[in-house]
Amino acid sequence: MNEPCLYILCGLPFAGKTTLARALERQLGIALVELDAINTARGVGLHGEAISPEEWDRTYAEAYRQLDAFLAAGRSVLFDATNFTKAQRDSLRALAVKQGARALVIYLDVSEAEARQRWLQNRATGARYDVRDEDFAQVATLFEPPTQEEQVVRYHPSQPANEWIQRTFLEGNDAVVALSVRYCALTSLPESLGQLTHLQHLDVTGNQLTALPESLGNLLHLKKLYVDENQLMALPESLGNLLHLEEMHADRNQLTALPATLCQLTNLETLRVYGNQLASLPASIGQLTRLKDISAGRNQLISLPESLWQLIHLQSLNVAENQLSSLSESIGNLTGLHTLDLGHNELTALPESLGKLSNLTFFLYISNNRLTALPESLFENLSNLAYLNVTDNHLTALPENIGNLTNLKELRVYNNELTVLPESLGNLTNLKELHVMNNKLSSLPESIGHLKNLKELRISDNRLTALPRSLANLTRLTHLDLRNNHLTALPESLGNLRSLMFLDVRANRLVSLPASIGDLTHLEKLDVRWNKLSSLPEWLQRLEQHGCTVFI
Repeated sequence: MNEPCLYILCGLPFAGKTTLARALERQLGIALVELDAINTARGVGLHGEAISPEEWDRTYAEAYRQLDAFLAAGRSVLFDATNFTKAQRDSLRALAVKQGARALVIYLDVSEAEARQRWLQNRATGARYDVRDEDFAQVATLFEPPTQEEQVVRYHPSQPANEWIQRTFLEGNDAVVALSVRYCALTSLPESLGQLTHLQHLDVTGNQLTALPESLGNLLHLKKLYVDENQLMALPESLGNLLHLEEMHADRNQLTALPATLCQLTNLETLRVYGNQLASLPASIGQLTRLKDISAGRNQLISLPESLWQLIHLQSLNVAENQLSSLSESIGNLTGLHTLDLGHNELTALPESLGKLSNLTFFLYISNNRLTALPESLFENLSNLAYLNVTDNHLTALPENIGNLTNLKELRVYNNELTVLPESLGNLTNLKELHVMNNKLSSLPESIGHLKNLKELRISDNRLTALPRSLANLTRLTHLDLRNNHLTALPESLGNLRSLMFLDVRANRLVSLPASIGDLTHLEKLDVRWNKLSSLPEWLQRLEQHGCTVFI
Protein backbone atom coordinates (compact mmCIF):
# COMPACT_ATOMS: atom_id res chain seq x y z
CA MET A 1 0.00 0.00 0.00
CA ASN A 2 2.90 2.36 -0.70
CA GLU A 3 1.11 4.08 -3.58
CA PRO A 4 -2.20 5.91 -3.06
CA CYS A 5 -5.39 4.06 -3.86
CA LEU A 6 -8.74 5.22 -5.23
CA TYR A 7 -11.44 3.15 -3.53
CA ILE A 8 -14.59 3.11 -5.71
CA LEU A 9 -17.80 2.26 -3.88
CA CYS A 10 -20.41 0.59 -6.06
CA GLY A 11 -23.96 -0.42 -5.20
CA LEU A 12 -27.65 0.35 -5.43
CA PRO A 13 -29.21 3.21 -3.47
CA PHE A 14 -29.68 2.21 0.18
CA ALA A 15 -27.25 -0.69 -0.10
CA GLY A 16 -25.33 0.73 2.88
CA LYS A 17 -22.55 2.52 1.04
CA THR A 18 -22.35 5.60 3.27
CA THR A 19 -22.20 3.56 6.50
CA LEU A 20 -19.36 1.48 5.08
CA ALA A 21 -17.66 4.60 3.70
CA ARG A 22 -17.52 6.24 7.13
CA ALA A 23 -16.06 3.08 8.66
CA LEU A 24 -13.41 2.82 5.92
CA GLU A 25 -12.50 6.49 6.34
CA ARG A 26 -12.06 6.02 10.08
CA GLN A 27 -10.15 2.71 10.08
CA LEU A 28 -7.91 3.21 7.06
CA GLY A 29 -7.25 6.91 7.67
CA ILE A 30 -8.16 7.77 4.09
CA ALA A 31 -9.94 10.77 2.59
CA LEU A 32 -13.63 10.60 1.69
CA VAL A 33 -15.49 12.28 -1.17
CA GLU A 34 -19.30 12.00 -1.04
CA LEU A 35 -21.75 13.07 -3.74
CA ASP A 36 -24.43 13.78 -1.11
CA ALA A 37 -22.07 16.09 0.78
CA ILE A 38 -21.18 17.99 -2.41
CA ASN A 39 -24.85 18.41 -3.33
CA THR A 40 -25.56 19.71 0.18
CA ALA A 41 -22.66 22.15 -0.02
CA ARG A 42 -23.92 23.34 -3.41
CA GLY A 43 -27.49 23.69 -2.11
CA VAL A 44 -29.12 21.32 -4.62
CA GLY A 45 -31.60 18.57 -3.90
CA LEU A 46 -32.04 19.67 -0.30
CA HIS A 47 -35.81 19.29 -0.25
CA GLY A 48 -36.27 16.26 -2.44
CA GLU A 49 -36.61 18.19 -5.67
CA ALA A 50 -35.26 16.71 -8.89
CA ILE A 51 -31.63 17.51 -9.67
CA SER A 52 -31.16 18.47 -13.30
CA PRO A 53 -28.56 16.73 -15.49
CA GLU A 54 -26.61 20.00 -15.63
CA GLU A 55 -26.44 20.20 -11.83
CA TRP A 56 -25.37 16.55 -11.63
CA ASP A 57 -22.59 17.34 -14.12
CA ARG A 58 -21.39 20.14 -11.86
CA THR A 59 -21.51 17.90 -8.78
CA TYR A 60 -19.54 15.13 -10.51
CA ALA A 61 -17.01 17.66 -11.80
CA GLU A 62 -16.41 18.86 -8.24
CA ALA A 63 -16.13 15.26 -7.00
CA TYR A 64 -13.56 14.42 -9.66
CA ARG A 65 -11.64 17.59 -8.83
CA GLN A 66 -11.46 16.58 -5.16
CA LEU A 67 -10.47 13.00 -5.99
CA ASP A 68 -7.73 14.22 -8.32
CA ALA A 69 -6.39 16.62 -5.68
CA PHE A 70 -6.17 13.93 -2.99
CA LEU A 71 -4.43 11.46 -5.31
CA ALA A 72 -2.03 14.14 -6.58
CA ALA A 73 -1.08 14.80 -2.95
CA GLY A 74 -0.32 11.09 -2.51
CA ARG A 75 -3.40 10.43 -0.37
CA SER A 76 -5.71 7.45 -0.72
CA VAL A 77 -9.34 8.44 -1.14
CA LEU A 78 -12.75 6.78 -1.18
CA PHE A 79 -15.53 7.83 -3.57
CA ASP A 80 -19.00 7.31 -2.09
CA ALA A 81 -21.46 7.13 -5.00
CA THR A 82 -23.51 4.45 -6.76
CA ASN A 83 -21.00 4.20 -9.67
CA PHE A 84 -23.56 1.94 -11.26
CA THR A 85 -22.11 1.61 -14.77
CA LYS A 86 -18.80 0.21 -15.94
CA ALA A 87 -18.20 3.40 -17.92
CA GLN A 88 -18.33 5.44 -14.72
CA ARG A 89 -15.90 3.10 -13.01
CA ASP A 90 -13.59 3.10 -16.05
CA SER A 91 -13.36 6.90 -15.93
CA LEU A 92 -12.45 6.71 -12.24
CA ARG A 93 -9.77 4.11 -12.96
CA ALA A 94 -8.36 6.42 -15.63
CA LEU A 95 -8.21 9.21 -13.06
CA ALA A 96 -6.24 6.94 -10.71
CA VAL A 97 -3.82 5.88 -13.46
CA LYS A 98 -3.16 9.53 -14.32
CA GLN A 99 -1.94 10.11 -10.75
CA GLY A 100 0.01 6.85 -10.50
CA ALA A 101 -2.50 5.38 -8.05
CA ARG A 102 -4.21 2.02 -7.72
CA ALA A 103 -7.97 1.60 -8.08
CA LEU A 104 -10.12 -0.87 -6.18
CA VAL A 105 -13.89 -1.36 -6.51
CA ILE A 106 -15.77 -2.13 -3.29
CA TYR A 107 -19.06 -3.69 -4.36
CA LEU A 108 -21.94 -3.75 -1.88
CA ASP A 109 -23.55 -6.97 -3.06
CA VAL A 110 -27.16 -6.20 -2.13
CA SER A 111 -30.07 -7.37 -4.30
CA GLU A 112 -32.57 -4.96 -5.76
CA ALA A 113 -35.30 -6.42 -3.56
CA GLU A 114 -33.27 -5.90 -0.39
CA ALA A 115 -32.22 -2.38 -1.42
CA ARG A 116 -35.85 -1.55 -2.19
CA GLN A 117 -36.94 -2.78 1.23
CA ARG A 118 -34.27 -0.64 2.95
CA TRP A 119 -35.38 2.33 0.82
CA LEU A 120 -39.04 1.98 1.86
CA GLN A 121 -38.03 1.57 5.52
CA ASN A 122 -36.15 4.85 5.27
CA ARG A 123 -39.28 6.56 3.97
CA ALA A 124 -41.03 5.51 7.14
CA THR A 125 -38.23 6.63 9.48
CA GLY A 126 -36.77 9.59 7.56
CA ALA A 127 -33.32 8.62 8.78
CA ARG A 128 -31.62 10.05 5.68
CA TYR A 129 -32.45 11.86 2.45
CA ASP A 130 -34.99 10.05 0.31
CA VAL A 131 -34.40 8.95 -3.28
CA ARG A 132 -37.11 9.75 -5.84
CA ASP A 133 -38.94 6.76 -7.37
CA GLU A 134 -37.72 7.50 -10.88
CA ASP A 135 -34.12 7.88 -9.74
CA PHE A 136 -34.16 4.53 -7.92
CA ALA A 137 -35.74 2.85 -10.94
CA GLN A 138 -33.18 4.32 -13.33
CA VAL A 139 -30.20 3.10 -11.29
CA ALA A 140 -31.76 -0.34 -10.78
CA THR A 141 -32.47 -0.69 -14.52
CA LEU A 142 -29.06 0.43 -15.75
CA PHE A 143 -26.99 -1.15 -12.96
CA GLU A 144 -23.95 -3.11 -14.19
CA PRO A 145 -22.45 -5.22 -11.39
CA PRO A 146 -18.65 -5.18 -11.47
CA THR A 147 -16.83 -8.27 -12.69
CA GLN A 148 -13.64 -9.72 -11.21
CA GLU A 149 -11.66 -8.24 -14.12
CA GLU A 150 -12.32 -4.84 -12.56
CA GLN A 151 -10.36 -5.72 -9.38
CA VAL A 152 -13.22 -5.83 -6.92
CA VAL A 153 -13.87 -6.84 -3.32
CA ARG A 154 -17.42 -7.67 -2.18
CA TYR A 155 -19.20 -6.67 1.00
CA HIS A 156 -22.67 -7.37 2.38
CA PRO A 157 -24.14 -5.24 5.21
CA SER A 158 -24.90 -8.38 7.21
CA GLN A 159 -21.17 -8.48 8.06
CA PRO A 160 -19.90 -6.15 10.84
CA ALA A 161 -18.14 -3.42 8.88
CA ASN A 162 -15.17 -3.01 11.26
CA GLU A 163 -14.39 -6.73 11.25
CA TRP A 164 -14.67 -6.93 7.47
CA ILE A 165 -12.34 -3.96 7.02
CA GLN A 166 -9.80 -5.45 9.42
CA ARG A 167 -9.90 -8.81 7.67
CA THR A 168 -9.89 -7.41 4.12
CA PHE A 169 -7.49 -4.50 4.29
CA LEU A 170 -5.30 -4.83 7.36
CA GLU A 171 -4.62 -8.43 8.39
CA GLY A 172 -3.62 -9.49 4.92
CA ASN A 173 -1.06 -6.68 4.56
CA ASP A 174 1.37 -7.46 7.38
CA ALA A 175 -0.14 -4.94 9.81
CA VAL A 176 -1.99 -1.69 10.32
CA VAL A 177 -0.66 0.87 7.85
CA ALA A 178 -2.91 3.83 8.72
CA LEU A 179 -4.36 5.03 12.01
CA SER A 180 -6.68 8.00 12.40
CA VAL A 181 -8.02 9.04 15.82
CA ARG A 182 -9.00 12.66 15.19
CA TYR A 183 -10.94 14.74 17.74
CA CYS A 184 -11.34 11.95 20.28
CA ALA A 185 -10.38 13.97 23.42
CA LEU A 186 -7.26 11.83 23.93
CA THR A 187 -4.87 13.09 26.59
CA SER A 188 -2.10 10.56 25.89
CA LEU A 189 -0.99 7.84 23.50
CA PRO A 190 0.28 4.49 24.80
CA GLU A 191 3.92 3.44 24.40
CA SER A 192 2.52 0.37 22.64
CA LEU A 193 1.90 2.64 19.66
CA GLY A 194 5.49 1.82 18.72
CA GLN A 195 4.47 -1.79 18.03
CA LEU A 196 2.63 -0.71 14.87
CA THR A 197 5.89 -0.89 13.00
CA HIS A 198 4.28 -0.91 9.53
CA LEU A 199 2.32 2.25 10.13
CA GLN A 200 2.67 4.77 7.28
CA HIS A 201 0.00 7.32 8.15
CA LEU A 202 -0.75 8.55 11.70
CA ASP A 203 -3.34 11.25 12.35
CA VAL A 204 -4.12 12.35 15.93
CA THR A 205 -5.35 15.85 15.06
CA GLY A 206 -7.60 17.71 17.49
CA ASN A 207 -6.98 15.89 20.74
CA GLN A 208 -5.55 17.10 24.08
CA LEU A 209 -2.12 15.53 23.87
CA THR A 210 0.69 17.26 25.79
CA ALA A 211 3.38 14.81 24.68
CA LEU A 212 4.02 11.99 22.22
CA PRO A 213 5.54 8.67 23.32
CA GLU A 214 9.24 8.09 22.62
CA SER A 215 8.18 4.84 20.97
CA LEU A 216 7.00 7.00 18.05
CA GLY A 217 10.56 6.54 16.82
CA ASN A 218 9.87 2.83 16.21
CA LEU A 219 7.47 3.67 13.36
CA LEU A 220 10.24 3.43 10.79
CA HIS A 221 7.84 3.24 7.83
CA LEU A 222 5.87 6.34 8.80
CA LYS A 223 5.44 8.77 5.90
CA LYS A 224 2.79 11.19 7.15
CA LEU A 225 2.34 12.47 10.70
CA TYR A 226 -0.53 14.76 11.71
CA VAL A 227 -0.51 16.08 15.29
CA ASP A 228 -2.26 19.43 14.66
CA GLU A 229 -4.45 21.12 17.27
CA ASN A 230 -3.14 19.46 20.39
CA GLN A 231 -1.26 20.90 23.40
CA LEU A 232 2.19 19.56 22.60
CA MET A 233 5.03 21.49 24.21
CA ALA A 234 7.78 19.37 22.64
CA LEU A 235 8.33 16.61 20.11
CA PRO A 236 10.32 13.49 21.06
CA GLU A 237 13.99 13.25 20.05
CA SER A 238 13.15 9.83 18.59
CA LEU A 239 11.37 11.68 15.79
CA GLY A 240 14.75 11.66 14.07
CA ASN A 241 14.44 7.89 13.50
CA LEU A 242 11.57 8.37 11.03
CA LEU A 243 13.79 8.48 7.97
CA HIS A 244 10.89 7.82 5.59
CA LEU A 245 8.79 10.70 6.91
CA GLU A 246 7.60 12.95 4.08
CA GLU A 247 5.08 15.17 5.84
CA MET A 248 4.92 16.51 9.39
CA HIS A 249 1.92 18.60 10.42
CA ALA A 250 2.10 20.10 13.92
CA ASP A 251 0.10 23.33 13.58
CA ARG A 252 -1.54 24.98 16.58
CA ASN A 253 0.29 23.41 19.47
CA GLN A 254 2.51 24.96 22.17
CA LEU A 255 5.91 23.99 20.80
CA THR A 256 8.76 26.22 21.95
CA ALA A 257 11.47 24.40 19.98
CA LEU A 258 11.91 21.64 17.42
CA PRO A 259 14.23 18.73 18.21
CA ALA A 260 17.68 18.87 16.60
CA THR A 261 17.08 15.34 15.32
CA LEU A 262 14.42 16.75 12.99
CA CYS A 263 17.24 17.57 10.58
CA GLN A 264 17.92 13.84 10.09
CA LEU A 265 14.61 13.50 8.19
CA THR A 266 16.15 13.88 4.76
CA ASN A 267 12.98 12.67 2.97
CA LEU A 268 10.83 15.39 4.56
CA GLU A 269 8.95 17.47 1.98
CA THR A 270 6.37 19.25 4.15
CA LEU A 271 6.99 20.90 7.52
CA ARG A 272 4.03 22.69 9.08
CA VAL A 273 4.39 24.23 12.53
CA TYR A 274 2.06 27.24 12.21
CA GLY A 275 0.65 28.73 15.42
CA ASN A 276 3.16 27.58 18.01
CA GLN A 277 5.64 29.44 20.26
CA LEU A 278 8.86 28.76 18.37
CA ALA A 279 11.63 31.29 18.96
CA SER A 280 13.84 29.76 16.24
CA LEU A 281 14.06 27.07 13.60
CA PRO A 282 16.85 24.46 13.78
CA ALA A 283 20.18 25.87 12.60
CA SER A 284 20.80 22.83 10.41
CA ILE A 285 17.38 22.90 8.69
CA GLY A 286 19.28 23.26 5.41
CA GLN A 287 20.04 19.51 5.57
CA LEU A 288 16.39 18.83 4.69
CA THR A 289 17.13 19.29 1.01
CA ARG A 290 13.81 17.81 -0.19
CA LEU A 291 11.66 20.34 1.65
CA LYS A 292 9.05 21.91 -0.62
CA ASP A 293 6.68 23.47 1.90
CA ILE A 294 7.50 25.24 5.18
CA SER A 295 4.73 26.86 7.20
CA ALA A 296 6.09 28.50 10.36
CA GLY A 297 3.75 31.48 10.64
CA ARG A 298 2.37 32.81 13.91
CA ASN A 299 5.34 31.93 16.08
CA GLN A 300 7.93 34.11 17.85
CA LEU A 301 10.74 33.99 15.31
CA ILE A 302 13.09 36.98 15.38
CA SER A 303 15.43 35.61 12.69
CA LEU A 304 15.75 32.72 10.25
CA PRO A 305 18.74 30.33 10.10
CA GLU A 306 21.21 30.98 7.30
CA SER A 307 21.00 27.35 6.17
CA LEU A 308 17.32 27.89 5.30
CA TRP A 309 18.43 29.67 2.12
CA GLN A 310 20.05 26.42 0.91
CA LEU A 311 16.64 24.78 0.38
CA ILE A 312 16.56 25.35 -3.35
CA HIS A 313 13.60 22.99 -3.88
CA LEU A 314 11.36 25.00 -1.56
CA GLN A 315 8.11 26.02 -3.26
CA SER A 316 6.09 27.59 -0.44
CA LEU A 317 7.43 29.54 2.56
CA ASN A 318 5.17 31.04 5.22
CA VAL A 319 6.92 32.96 8.03
CA ALA A 320 4.14 35.51 8.56
CA GLU A 321 3.04 36.74 11.99
CA ASN A 322 6.47 36.60 13.60
CA GLN A 323 8.93 39.27 14.76
CA LEU A 324 11.33 39.36 11.83
CA SER A 325 13.03 42.72 11.39
CA SER A 326 15.27 41.80 8.43
CA LEU A 327 15.84 39.13 5.79
CA SER A 328 19.06 37.82 4.33
CA GLU A 329 19.97 38.65 0.74
CA SER A 330 20.42 34.88 0.40
CA ILE A 331 16.64 34.53 0.10
CA GLY A 332 17.31 35.05 -3.60
CA ASN A 333 18.64 31.46 -3.71
CA LEU A 334 15.10 30.10 -3.28
CA THR A 335 14.34 30.29 -6.99
CA GLY A 336 11.75 27.50 -6.82
CA LEU A 337 9.37 29.50 -4.59
CA HIS A 338 5.88 30.03 -5.98
CA THR A 339 4.36 31.34 -2.72
CA LEU A 340 6.00 33.62 -0.13
CA ASP A 341 4.28 35.06 2.94
CA LEU A 342 6.26 37.63 4.95
CA GLY A 343 3.24 39.51 6.29
CA HIS A 344 2.76 40.75 9.84
CA ASN A 345 6.41 41.10 10.80
CA GLU A 346 8.63 44.11 11.60
CA LEU A 347 10.48 44.45 8.31
CA THR A 348 11.70 47.96 7.50
CA ALA A 349 13.30 46.99 4.17
CA LEU A 350 13.28 44.13 1.68
CA PRO A 351 16.38 42.45 0.24
CA GLU A 352 17.17 43.38 -3.36
CA SER A 353 17.48 39.68 -4.20
CA LEU A 354 13.72 39.13 -3.83
CA GLY A 355 13.51 40.21 -7.44
CA LYS A 356 15.34 37.02 -8.47
CA LEU A 357 12.39 34.82 -7.47
CA SER A 358 11.05 34.53 -11.00
CA ASN A 359 8.93 31.46 -10.18
CA LEU A 360 6.74 33.39 -7.73
CA THR A 361 3.50 32.65 -9.54
CA PHE A 362 0.89 32.55 -6.76
CA PHE A 363 1.17 34.85 -3.75
CA LEU A 364 3.59 37.44 -2.40
CA TYR A 365 2.42 38.80 0.94
CA ILE A 366 4.45 41.59 2.57
CA SER A 367 1.57 43.31 4.35
CA ASN A 368 1.61 44.67 7.90
CA ASN A 369 5.30 45.49 8.14
CA ARG A 370 7.13 48.83 8.51
CA LEU A 371 8.17 49.35 4.91
CA THR A 372 8.56 52.90 3.60
CA ALA A 373 9.62 51.86 0.09
CA LEU A 374 9.85 48.83 -2.20
CA PRO A 375 13.11 48.16 -4.06
CA GLU A 376 13.00 48.70 -7.83
CA SER A 377 14.53 45.24 -8.24
CA LEU A 378 11.48 43.61 -6.64
CA PHE A 379 9.43 43.67 -9.83
CA GLU A 380 12.18 43.00 -12.37
CA ASN A 381 11.43 39.28 -12.83
CA LEU A 382 8.02 38.68 -11.25
CA SER A 383 5.99 38.80 -14.45
CA ASN A 384 4.10 35.59 -13.53
CA LEU A 385 2.95 36.72 -10.08
CA ALA A 386 -0.83 36.46 -9.58
CA TYR A 387 -1.44 38.09 -6.15
CA LEU A 388 0.48 40.91 -4.45
CA ASN A 389 -0.40 42.24 -1.01
CA VAL A 390 1.62 45.18 0.43
CA THR A 391 -1.11 46.64 2.65
CA ASP A 392 -0.60 48.25 6.06
CA ASN A 393 2.89 49.66 5.56
CA HIS A 394 4.18 53.24 5.23
CA LEU A 395 4.68 53.32 1.45
CA THR A 396 4.57 56.75 -0.20
CA ALA A 397 5.05 55.46 -3.76
CA LEU A 398 5.12 52.28 -5.85
CA PRO A 399 8.01 51.56 -8.22
CA GLU A 400 7.24 52.49 -11.83
CA ASN A 401 8.25 48.99 -12.94
CA ILE A 402 5.26 47.50 -11.13
CA GLY A 403 3.92 47.46 -14.67
CA ASN A 404 6.10 44.39 -15.30
CA LEU A 405 3.62 42.26 -13.32
CA THR A 406 1.57 41.56 -16.41
CA ASN A 407 -0.11 38.42 -15.02
CA LEU A 408 -1.20 40.05 -11.77
CA LYS A 409 -4.85 39.35 -10.92
CA GLU A 410 -5.14 41.07 -7.55
CA LEU A 411 -3.25 44.06 -6.13
CA ARG A 412 -3.78 45.22 -2.55
CA VAL A 413 -1.96 48.38 -1.42
CA TYR A 414 -4.46 49.86 1.03
CA ASN A 415 -3.56 51.46 4.39
CA ASN A 416 -0.39 53.12 3.14
CA GLU A 417 0.58 56.75 2.43
CA LEU A 418 0.52 56.71 -1.37
CA THR A 419 0.03 60.10 -3.01
CA VAL A 420 0.08 58.86 -6.60
CA LEU A 421 -0.19 55.62 -8.59
CA PRO A 422 2.28 55.01 -11.42
CA GLU A 423 1.10 55.29 -15.04
CA SER A 424 2.58 51.83 -15.65
CA LEU A 425 -0.35 50.43 -13.64
CA GLY A 426 -2.17 50.39 -16.96
CA ASN A 427 0.08 47.52 -18.11
CA LEU A 428 -1.62 45.16 -15.65
CA THR A 429 -4.26 44.13 -18.15
CA ASN A 430 -5.06 40.86 -16.36
CA LEU A 431 -5.87 42.64 -13.10
CA LYS A 432 -9.30 41.77 -11.67
CA GLU A 433 -9.14 43.50 -8.27
CA LEU A 434 -7.44 46.74 -7.24
CA HIS A 435 -7.63 47.77 -3.58
CA VAL A 436 -6.07 51.16 -2.73
CA MET A 437 -8.24 52.32 0.15
CA ASN A 438 -6.98 54.65 2.89
CA ASN A 439 -4.09 56.34 1.13
CA LYS A 440 -3.52 59.99 0.17
CA LEU A 441 -4.42 59.84 -3.52
CA SER A 442 -5.77 63.04 -5.06
CA SER A 443 -6.08 61.56 -8.58
CA LEU A 444 -5.92 58.32 -10.54
CA PRO A 445 -3.71 57.74 -13.60
CA GLU A 446 -5.46 57.97 -16.97
CA SER A 447 -3.93 54.57 -17.78
CA ILE A 448 -6.33 52.93 -15.34
CA GLY A 449 -8.72 52.71 -18.28
CA HIS A 450 -6.52 49.99 -19.81
CA LEU A 451 -7.50 47.55 -17.03
CA LYS A 452 -10.35 46.10 -19.05
CA ASN A 453 -10.55 42.88 -16.99
CA LEU A 454 -10.97 44.79 -13.73
CA LYS A 455 -14.01 43.71 -11.70
CA GLU A 456 -13.40 45.41 -8.35
CA LEU A 457 -12.00 48.92 -7.82
CA ARG A 458 -11.90 50.05 -4.22
CA ILE A 459 -10.53 53.58 -3.64
CA SER A 460 -12.36 54.71 -0.51
CA ASP A 461 -10.79 57.00 2.09
CA ASN A 462 -8.52 58.98 -0.24
CA ARG A 463 -8.53 62.59 -1.44
CA LEU A 464 -9.86 62.22 -4.98
CA THR A 465 -11.36 65.39 -6.43
CA ALA A 466 -12.17 63.95 -9.88
CA LEU A 467 -12.21 60.68 -11.81
CA PRO A 468 -10.32 60.08 -15.05
CA ARG A 469 -12.37 59.89 -18.25
CA SER A 470 -10.82 56.52 -19.02
CA LEU A 471 -12.71 54.97 -16.08
CA ALA A 472 -15.59 54.54 -18.50
CA ASN A 473 -13.58 51.84 -20.32
CA LEU A 474 -13.85 49.43 -17.38
CA THR A 475 -16.92 47.71 -18.75
CA ARG A 476 -16.41 44.54 -16.69
CA LEU A 477 -16.36 46.41 -13.38
CA THR A 478 -18.89 45.04 -10.87
CA HIS A 479 -17.78 46.85 -7.67
CA LEU A 480 -16.80 50.52 -7.47
CA ASP A 481 -16.15 51.97 -4.01
CA LEU A 482 -15.45 55.73 -3.99
CA ARG A 483 -16.70 56.59 -0.53
CA ASN A 484 -15.09 59.21 1.68
CA ASN A 485 -13.23 61.19 -0.99
CA HIS A 486 -13.51 64.83 -2.11
CA LEU A 487 -15.49 64.27 -5.32
CA THR A 488 -17.77 67.14 -6.34
CA ALA A 489 -19.10 65.47 -9.48
CA LEU A 490 -19.30 62.09 -11.22
CA PRO A 491 -18.81 61.78 -14.99
CA GLU A 492 -21.84 61.06 -17.17
CA SER A 493 -19.75 58.29 -18.74
CA LEU A 494 -20.21 56.27 -15.54
CA GLY A 495 -23.23 54.88 -17.34
CA ASN A 496 -20.86 52.90 -19.59
CA LEU A 497 -20.09 50.57 -16.68
CA ARG A 498 -22.87 48.19 -17.71
CA SER A 499 -21.69 45.33 -15.46
CA LEU A 500 -21.70 47.44 -12.30
CA MET A 501 -23.53 45.82 -9.38
CA PHE A 502 -22.33 47.86 -6.39
CA LEU A 503 -21.63 51.60 -6.42
CA ASP A 504 -20.70 53.41 -3.21
CA VAL A 505 -20.15 57.20 -3.37
CA ARG A 506 -21.18 58.15 0.14
CA ALA A 507 -19.38 60.85 2.12
CA ASN A 508 -18.17 62.90 -0.84
CA ARG A 509 -19.14 66.47 -1.87
CA LEU A 510 -21.60 65.62 -4.63
CA VAL A 511 -24.44 68.05 -5.37
CA SER A 512 -25.92 66.01 -8.22
CA LEU A 513 -25.73 62.58 -9.82
CA PRO A 514 -25.39 61.77 -13.53
CA ALA A 515 -28.61 60.48 -15.06
CA SER A 516 -26.71 57.65 -16.74
CA ILE A 517 -26.53 55.82 -13.40
CA GLY A 518 -30.23 55.12 -13.85
CA ASP A 519 -29.37 53.00 -16.90
CA LEU A 520 -27.19 50.56 -14.93
CA THR A 521 -29.64 47.68 -15.04
CA HIS A 522 -27.39 45.25 -13.12
CA LEU A 523 -26.99 47.59 -10.16
CA GLU A 524 -27.93 45.88 -6.89
CA LYS A 525 -26.77 48.50 -4.40
CA LEU A 526 -26.30 52.26 -4.70
CA ASP A 527 -25.15 54.27 -1.67
CA VAL A 528 -25.20 58.08 -1.99
CA ARG A 529 -25.52 59.04 1.67
CA TRP A 530 -23.71 61.94 3.29
CA ASN A 531 -23.38 64.10 0.20
CA LYS A 532 -24.94 67.50 -0.58
CA LEU A 533 -27.47 66.50 -3.21
CA SER A 534 -29.75 69.42 -4.08
CA SER A 535 -32.53 67.08 -5.16
CA LEU A 536 -33.19 63.39 -5.68
CA PRO A 537 -33.46 62.32 -9.34
CA GLU A 538 -36.55 60.44 -10.45
CA TRP A 539 -34.49 57.56 -11.81
CA LEU A 540 -33.64 56.45 -8.28
CA GLN A 541 -37.19 55.10 -8.03
CA ARG A 542 -36.70 53.28 -11.33
CA LEU A 543 -33.60 51.57 -9.97
CA GLU A 544 -35.49 50.48 -6.87
CA GLN A 545 -38.23 49.01 -9.04
CA HIS A 546 -35.55 46.91 -10.75
CA GLY A 547 -34.50 45.48 -7.37
CA CYS A 548 -31.65 47.85 -6.54
CA THR A 549 -31.22 48.82 -2.89
CA VAL A 550 -30.69 52.59 -2.71
CA PHE A 551 -29.32 54.35 0.38
CA ILE A 552 -29.93 58.13 0.34
